[in-house]
Amino acid sequence: PPSHGLYPFCRLETKRSSWSTEANDSPYAGLSVDLDATNTGHTVGEVEIVCDESEVEISKKRVQTLILELIGNDGSDTNTAVGKLEHFLINNRPEHYAACLAAGAVNPDQKH
Repeated sequence: PPSHGLYPFCRLETKRSSWSTEANDSPYAGLSVDLDATNTGHTVGEVEIVCDESEVEISKKRVQTLILELIGNDGSDTNTAVGKLEHFLINNRPEHYAACLAAGAVNPDQKH
């Protein structure tokens, strides 16, 4: 097929592992953890829970507690993650990243 002058600037492969507990008496019951590891060495984690609207605040606290236990820090950086492609661009194609910033396609202050 014709390339129209297009060529890949990045090839990302992601391996996902997903974790949850089946123990109803666990403080983490209902929480799920997904870890995406790329072939470039970057890993992104996500903790999720499905809950009723009335349980949102307590669910947020449960998620935060698990995150702090998993990463073992003060929690100051648990809400902002650099995405897989964004991480690649910053570290390997800074000119592409700068162009994305200039075009407004990437917001460095946005929480992911």
